[in-house]
Amino acid sequence: MTIKTLDTNEKSVDGQPHYMRALVFLDDTGHLQVRTNTYSHVWFTGFHGGIVACLTDRSGSLLYATPVTAYGVDGSSVPFGTSNRWDNQDYNVGAAMAQQTDRIDVLLFRAPDTNLAGFVKTLQDVVHTLKEIWDVIYPIITAIADAIGSGDYNGTVDEDGPTQVTEGALTGAPGTLITAVNPPALTYGQQVTFTVSATDSNTGAAVDGFVYKSLSLPLDQGASLLGSIGQPITATISGQWSVRPGLGLVPAQQNPAMLAASPPTAPGLAAGAPTMTDIGLTRPEFATLNVGIALIFVPENLYVRTKDYGDVAVPFVLIGKPDGSG
Repeated sequence: MTIKTLDTNEKSVDGQPHYMRALVFLDDTGHLQVRTNTYSHVWFTGFHGGIVACLTDRSGSLLYATPVTAYGVDGSSVPFGTSNRWDNQDYNVGAAMAQQTDRIDVLLFRAPDTNLAGFVKTLQDVVHTLKEIWDVIYPIITAIADAIGSGDYNGTVDEDGPTQVTEGALTGAPGTLITAVNPPALTYGQQVTFTVSATDSNTGAAVDGFVYKSLSLPLDQGASLLGSIGQPITATISGQWSVRPGLGLVPAQQNPAMLAASPPTAPGLAAGAPTMTDIGLTRPEFATLNVGIALIFVPENLYVRTKDYGDVAVPFVLIGKPDGSG
């Protein structure tokens, strides 16, 4: 089982000795666990810290954001207080979303000490609509915190904004696209049902996209959209005849006078030197150039169009195509 992980390490969330750390684990089944450590190194002043963990795909689109969660601790010297705590939260995002996840981001921030519930609810109401969560959350945190106030601590968010830790390209650089057809052989000119698959050569992850048929690339010139990668497609694969020029050297009609004539001496050489025939050159009076045409059958091919890999050919065998295929 593959587990994607992120460790933010120890981070001050407000420029003070108020720290948070998050450990995130995501397995193939979609089990997402977020472990959060919150602790204060200030003697008599505690704080509340918030956390949001987000999953994004390779294109940077937000797939999932955990509920906004806040944890509070006391100052390190407060009698009978708790200045250091670990909390676990478990979520199920599903296997499909786990497979699409290319990046894990964690947002750690100082939450207000008064009206904490209202702060968390207001923030939670907007998180699920955000695609670029960091650029939007910071001014929201600042505005809400300024309006509510934060008790003993004056200035709830550090000037540099909340902590964002990005684990980039968890799946590594994309490889090449591997395509296939099931079944691998299709019958020419008959309606057939087949499925096209596409996977990344490095990760083995399935790749989404669309399937086209066309005589050649580019697909923007006469291609037909058949359906989606990974879904059954019913279509007829055919082709067309193409006329191409053909050139041939045809011997000229020979007469006795031409045959009796002495082969010409190669240009620029003295008498008695090798003739054009001797050195293997064709006697021009014996041949003419014939220009003709040839019919070549060009079958349709299958292609996939994807966002990250572009247009890629799909190999398959076409049974029963006309003779003269080129």
